[in-house]
Amino acid sequence: MKFLILASTLFVATFAFQKSAMLESNRVSENKPVGTSCDECQSLVKRFSDAAKDPKKVQELKMLLNILCHETSYVDECRMFVSKLEIFLDKLQPWLADAKAVCAKVHLCNNPRIDGFRRLLLALAKRYDAKLFTNVENRYVCDECEFAVKEVKTFIEDKETQTEVRDFLRTNVCAPLGSYRGFCDLVVDEYLPQLIQEADAMLQNPHQVCVDVHACDASWAVKPRKWMPVMNLPATETNAAVFWAQSGRVETKQGQILMSCFECMLTVDGLLEEMINKRYSLSHDIRQWACYQLLPSNFTDSCVNVLDLYMPSIVYMAIKQFTAEGICDHIKTCEKHSVESFYALSHEETAAHTCENSRNAEIFVQKNIVGSPVEKLIYEGLSKKFCSSGPYFYRNLCDQLMSGLAPRLTQVSAKLAAEGKFSAAKHCN
Repeated sequence: MKFLILASTLFVATFAFQKSAMLESNRVSENKPVGTSCDECQSLVKRFSDAAKDPKKVQELKMLLNILCHETSYVDECRMFVSKLEIFLDKLQPWLADAKAVCAKVHLCNNPRIDGFRRLLLALAKRYDAKLFTNVENRYVCDECEFAVKEVKTFIEDKETQTEVRDFLRTNVCAPLGSYRGFCDLVVDEYLPQLIQEADAMLQNPHQVCVDVHACDASWAVKPRKWMPVMNLPATETNAAVFWAQSGRVETKQGQILMSCFECMLTVDGLLEEMINKRYSLSHDIRQWACYQLLPSNFTDSCVNVLDLYMPSIVYMAIKQFTAEGICDHIKTCEKHSVESFYALSHEETAAHTCENSRNAEIFVQKNIVGSPVEKLIYEGLSKKFCSSGPYFYRNLCDQLMSGLAPRLTQVSAKLAAEGKFSAAKHCN
């Protein structure tokens, strides 16, 4: 009996060691899904190119886009752009002629990491749809998943990668915001590490993660973690509105304004105005990337011509889709009367209240935001935006990330408020 126990233990230990070594080098079963990401990309490019040459399909697309134009706040500009869709598609055709070059340019060819994730997703699909896919090796799926989790964890832990992401956001998102650049830099520097830390913590145990997404079979020792489902959204919105109503009010010549509404409207209005004023700079940055980095050099001139003609209008129309009133209402910091009173303020009166209100808002946030209904509203908003439309195995994992991220964000907000960082970003001494 002792011999059997010893032999069994030795076998299990040997198997575990061998599996660990395989995962380190990604040596998994050779029975893999056929095809590559490059093949699928080329197929999509060719299908798009063929459709763009078909007048009937182009007309159908224009009809659909014209209908969608009525859902925007810039109907005339949108319809004008749609009316010239053939010109835009015609300019794209020479570039689409070499499908492999297109896919190589976006790093979908000869990319082992992308192919590895593709194999994993196909294998997961096989597990979920046995009628469509058959003869799936569960061990292959599990091993490939664990290796992929390790790859992602190593990637996000890399300090050089983190610095590159931070610098990219500060250069391409914050730099064009003019006087709001300091505020944007603050948000990137303080909140981005929280996302990285939460993702790293969630991926700490690769096997548990793969059990959670059903890539690995559960056992008596490791079972799928069940996340708390998103609760009733309207109730949370109501509670968040009540919470912000307790922040206090700003006394102005135009009437009382919720302190939270004044702060939100001032910040969002300023950001949107800066982005509109800098739309040519934003368009130039997009042109530089698309025409000089993405496309081959023989398409540079035509790319520049097209983007110089259309991109400023596209950027303008995209920004105009957002309003301070809409955003602040969505996060429940405003009520109708406060919005009306804010818009009635003169520039001088707004400036006179800015710093005092910002400091008072910091005191309120510092003392009250952690554990408040806003924390749950952030979680629900992030989950709805980034998790709800994905496949089941992705939704659970994404939802767990957001549920852990929301408390981190409110804790950092309270810390920054206590240090006076928000008012300092507005140059309030």
